Amino acid sequence: MFPIRSGYSAEEEDKQDVDLSFLFTDSLGLLFADLSFKLDLNFKNMNNSLQLSFAISNFLNPSFELVKMTPVCPFAKARPDDASPRKPGENSNKYPAECPFSKARPDDAASRKAVENSAKPQAEHDGDKAKSDSMDSASIPPKCPFGYDAQSFKIGPLSCMICQALLFECSKCTPCSHVYCKACISRFKDCPLCGADIEKIEADTTLQDVVDRFIEGHARIKRSHTNSDKEEDEAGENKKVIYEDVSMERGAFLVQQAMRAFRAQNVESAKSRLSLCAEDIRDQIERMGNTSELCSQLGAVLGMLGDCCRAMGDADAAVAYFTDSVEFLMKLPMDDLEIIHTLSVSLNKIGDLKYYGGDLQAARCYYVRSLNVRRDAVKCHSNVPSQVLDVAVSLAKVADVDRSIGNEDVAVDGFQEAIKQLESLTLKPEEAGLGQRVRFLFQLLVKCKRWLQLESHHSFLPGATIIWKSKQHFQNSMACLLLFPFLSLHCLVVIASSSSSSSSSSSNQIPKPYVVYMGSSSNVGVAELAHLQLLSSIIPSEESDRISLIHHYKHSFKGFSAMLTEKEASVLSGREKIVSVFPDPILKLHTTRSWDFLEAEAEAKAPTSTWSSHKYHTISSDVIIGIIDTGIWPESPSFKDRGMSEIPSKWKGVCMDSHDFKKSNCNRKLIGARFYSIPLTSNNHNTTRTTPAGSPRDSVGHGTHTASTAAGAHVANASSFGLAHGTARGGSPSSRIASYKACSEDGCSGSAILQAMDDAIADGVDIISISIGMSSLFQSDYLNDPIAIGAFHAEQMGVMVVCSAGNDGPDPSTAVNTAPWIFTVGASSIDRDFQSTVLLGNRKTIKGSAISLSNLSSSMTYPIAFGKDIADKFTPVSEARTCRPGSLDPKKVAGKIIVCVDDDPTVPRKIKKLVAEDADAKGLILIDEDYEKHVPFDSGIFPFSEVGSVAGFQIIHYINSTKNPTATILPTVDVPGYKPAPVVAYFSSRGPGELTENILKPDVTAPGVAILASIVPKANAGSFPIGKKPAGYALTSGTSMACPHVTGAAAFIRSVHRRWSSSIIKSALMTTATVYDNTGKPLKNNAGSTASPHETGVGEISPLKALNPGLVFETTTKDYLRFLCYFEYSEKNIRSMSKYTNFNCPRNSIDNLISNINYPSISISKLDRHRAAETIKRTVTNVGLQNVTYISRVNAPSGLIVKVLPQKLVFAEGVKRMSFSVSFYGKEAAGGYNFGSVTWSDNRHSVEMMFAVNVQ
Repeated sequence: MFPIRSGYSAEEEDKQDVDLSFLFTDSLGLLFADLSFKLDLNFKNMNNSLQLSFAISNFLNPSFELVKMTPVCPFAKARPDDASPRKPGENSNKYPAECPFSKARPDDAASRKAVENSAKPQAEHDGDKAKSDSMDSASIPPKCPFGYDAQSFKIGPLSCMICQALLFECSKCTPCSHVYCKACISRFKDCPLCGADIEKIEADTTLQDVVDRFIEGHARIKRSHTNSDKEEDEAGENKKVIYEDVSMERGAFLVQQAMRAFRAQNVESAKSRLSLCAEDIRDQIERMGNTSELCSQLGAVLGMLGDCCRAMGDADAAVAYFTDSVEFLMKLPMDDLEIIHTLSVSLNKIGDLKYYGGDLQAARCYYVRSLNVRRDAVKCHSNVPSQVLDVAVSLAKVADVDRSIGNEDVAVDGFQEAIKQLESLTLKPEEAGLGQRVRFLFQLLVKCKRWLQLESHHSFLPGATIIWKSKQHFQNSMACLLLFPFLSLHCLVVIASSSSSSSSSSSNQIPKPYVVYMGSSSNVGVAELAHLQLLSSIIPSEESDRISLIHHYKHSFKGFSAMLTEKEASVLSGREKIVSVFPDPILKLHTTRSWDFLEAEAEAKAPTSTWSSHKYHTISSDVIIGIIDTGIWPESPSFKDRGMSEIPSKWKGVCMDSHDFKKSNCNRKLIGARFYSIPLTSNNHNTTRTTPAGSPRDSVGHGTHTASTAAGAHVANASSFGLAHGTARGGSPSSRIASYKACSEDGCSGSAILQAMDDAIADGVDIISISIGMSSLFQSDYLNDPIAIGAFHAEQMGVMVVCSAGNDGPDPSTAVNTAPWIFTVGASSIDRDFQSTVLLGNRKTIKGSAISLSNLSSSMTYPIAFGKDIADKFTPVSEARTCRPGSLDPKKVAGKIIVCVDDDPTVPRKIKKLVAEDADAKGLILIDEDYEKHVPFDSGIFPFSEVGSVAGFQIIHYINSTKNPTATILPTVDVPGYKPAPVVAYFSSRGPGELTENILKPDVTAPGVAILASIVPKANAGSFPIGKKPAGYALTSGTSMACPHVTGAAAFIRSVHRRWSSSIIKSALMTTATVYDNTGKPLKNNAGSTASPHETGVGEISPLKALNPGLVFETTTKDYLRFLCYFEYSEKNIRSMSKYTNFNCPRNSIDNLISNINYPSISISKLDRHRAAETIKRTVTNVGLQNVTYISRVNAPSGLIVKVLPQKLVFAEGVKRMSFSVSFYGKEAAGGYNFGSVTWSDNRHSVEMMFAVNVQ
């Protein structure tokens, strides 16, 4: 802790410190981060000295520290712990005479008199010490009136320092004395200790008199104070004490007011108060010199000012303050861990600001300085785990910058050294919280090292953005638009760093949102009172404000979400009937020709399909689709209810009112709309807020897009400014839509998603569509994943749940939402290309790709230049050729079309476009040899085109061989009938599953590239041509778009086969999926290679074929329960989750047995080539004609022997189900995964079951 001592330290032997610790930070984790210091504030009375200690520490959320008080008289060490009341006639001498209140009169008036006497300033009562000893001993009270018990309580934000001192000490007398001065009463309405209403209470005259005299004395001394030593001596020692006490009060007030201002998101006010505090300290430095104490004070306050500036978006000012902070902290002896930590953090923050400002070399310099400080600390404090973690974090930051500037080998070494640091740690049981952070960082570093070693540059997600936010201020740097996963690395390393301070043990006690899952529920609902009682049993009574529920799950499953500390969550997790307790995660969104393409493919392969009877299906369906997303824009034509019948009677949901959404916005198409609170931890223990819109209305556009893709009505002449023109519709235009808003621009709360799923099941939906998922970097197990939990109970209730696989491809093992009861969807392209043609001055035409609303003339009058030829004079040519930020000379760029090479994976297309646009370029041409693998880039109105390496060579040759080269970029045109299609999108997350490889995931692929669907019109503002209105439809890519395609297809099948269960529909779509593109060849991935089932699942869905699948695999609830057994969950928890209360797990349940659940595909994570065959059993149900015979056919790679028994399935009259086994022999097979299929055919149907077998 940094001792900031502005006051006077009394020397009485009886002085007793009372530590009142306040833990502050802002809700965004920016303000006062990593600063930890202590204010020792001294108030000297006639016989007493009271030391108030305030601590300001770094945590992710602000709150008051709850201090465990000891039952000792704070003014004298007189009363033993928990002393019993004195009995009548008992000798009073047992109470030492030193206690000024041991001879107080028993009535309240006498007690207050004692307070008054004890609080009078020494300057006015010199020589009056004997008064406290002159009282009659017969009037001694049985207990010190200012004693207090061992209960925990928090001090309130009183405006008056005297009231803080006196009220705190006497607050437990009656039990709360409600003694305040006028200033406190006028400022606060409720007592901060007991919550009583004090708005109309009268000021205590005795206390007010003390306060007035104290302030008067301060004013007098202040007027008479001069800087001369002579006049200081004349002021007298007593007056000096008063003056310095008030100086202390001023500093404490300034800091506290700054804290309050920032918690109220008034950053300007916080900054002004901290500036005053800094001026005071500088004044003292001028008078007293650069003492260690003053340097530590100023360094800390300057760092806080830097955090204020960073929150306001003023990066330059923040850097200046942090630099000054470092300057003063460097003057301190480096033998204090807190000083070392704060110094290194200040250096890190400068590095962060340089990093996000694009100055990577400077960032690396500051990160290295921070690393050196921490390395020196470890040499002296090697036994402090948090210091070792700090070193690992700094190493990771340096390695991340090395990776960004192209030093991959150095970066790998840096990650490896950081990993070794973490491996060297030995943690004690009480350091479990620190252990979690160590494991978190260790897993991240291992993955980053692997990514670099594999040189897998395609693992990046374009368009990711870091935005520092306060309520009204944004800081959004172009350099923040880094690529995934290293964007996540840098952000998470910062989190790990700030969490590893020596105050980490306290941070574990800051309440955060947690989800408490309690298993299956009966239909009668669960009383909210029972959950509140459970909370009250673990939360201390003095924190009763936290005994409230954020969300309450009561329909198909039990549980709730609430604000808990880590310790409370741990206690709850061990309680009876609790299945799991986990922090509320923030999940991310996985952001129409597509349906015509699916239908055309099906008709081409099955000319006799029955689509003609369904293609223009106008009879209203009773199928209800629940969309859990960012809400909905009800005015879109896609949600008109023309021709639809009345809302089905099974619907039990609601259409919620709000300030911008009325019940009348719902209709027979959009039949329900809800929105939910998103818990965000703040300074109050149980503070939550609703999504920004505070209504079901979509402000992002994602939810509107997915809803219209799944079940939008027919809308003629839909397009995105002329592109993809045609009739837009969803997969099941006749289905109803119920919208559940659980997401905002900031992400999706896991607890809110769980609440939405609980409501959707109770409301009566048939299918739930969720284009959201956990991070693929750190996947939670199934009982800590809100989507997996909700989907499990939905499946038990007969509700299908369809989810996106994620956008973290093409790396393996990145798929999320992989529980077997979830229908997991990857993304693929359709047969539509978006061409953005480049015309050179020599009249040569170059074919490019983009979605660009270029407004350039077609007359080829614009100068064109290669990036390296217009480099800034201080920038290497190698950077200019790739359009790195700051690499181009703006004067040379203005008015030209710029050509750059897209071979730097650390700078995405969006950044290159912004670089050119900000320099006033007329347009941008990117050369990328892999451009055909990418999703067409949407550049809005900025002219843009992406070309291949051959075409790029032609452009550069033209530039180099022509004196005044010119070119133009034509507006994008869409070209239907593109081949080959579909192709697996490069961003689509891949299998095998991270949690288990014995289930093949993703299940299927569906169109997810450049999908036209409805959006929020204003969401497209700023990216449309001048003079045109915002479009109501847009082209968007992602597995978010693929998911509602499968949802719509499933709804369409359910509308035809109303008795089919969700597992039958899922099986029908899986076993009829196609593995061929529109050229008749096997599906390809983005690299041009044949796609594996880990990329496509079982293939691209064919909704028409799925109407008549022949045979299906029914996966039952007991299959899923056995899956949980094989995953080694306890029988107790499994029974709690299920309606089967007597369920028992099979003996010897192990992970390998997962392959035996009755799933429509097979995956074996380990086939030992040296052992006997692995045999898998399956059961099929005939949903087609009777009296049919199916014959098996095996397609297996060379060396892998696959045998099916029996080879023939005869479904005689009355036979509905039959079983078979598949045996795999891998002795001669190639190592690694082998892919193939088993197909059952009766000459009418082909029931294909894909398999993936890992031979070892």
